[in-house]
Amino acid sequence: MQEEATDNYDDFLEAPSQSGFNNLDKLIGLQRTHESKVERLEEELSTAKNQLKNIAEHELPTLMDQMGLKEFKTTKGFKIEIKKSLRVSISGARKEPAHQWLKDHEHGDIIKHFVVIPFMVNQVLEAKTLAEELEKRYGIVGNEENVSPQTLKALITRLLKAGVNIPMQTFGAFEQCTAKITT
Repeated sequence: MQEEATDNYDDFLEAPSQSGFNNLDKLIGLQRTHESKVERLEEELSTAKNQLKNIAEHELPTLMDQMGLKEFKTTKGFKIEIKKSLRVSISGARKEPAHQWLKDHEHGDIIKHFVVIPFMVNQVLEAKTLAEELEKRYGIVGNEENVSPQTLKALITRLLKAGVNIPMQTFGAFEQCTAKITT
């Protein structure tokens, strides 16, 4: 008589031991403890970064400005210097008027146009032959204009230095002062 083959190997497995369950419970507890610790530390780090940003970008520059100082060296050897940098952001409701201002003032060449068409993974060949048949074949074409933040920052910096009146709010532009402390 021949034994039947079985696909069920459960009969051959040993039941987990109590010490295995104890170790499993211990590791689950450790993971939960460390997850909580990481969450708490990430919150503390976020708070510390915000406090540092407030001191470096607002409190120190404001106080030094009130005192008429651009840089200062402490008796402990720290050199505090206020660095100014331009920040720009064309987003949301500012995008259209900012692009229009650039075009109206002959700086439209920094606006980049992007055409985006979604393709499925099995349409690689169609994507490669897109140039001739784009609109008639696929119909849905996104047309988007964007300005690189670095290019915009360089343009606005150059125009401000040349004395051009720039609608700063339109570009989300402002001069940011940051305290830099060195030894």
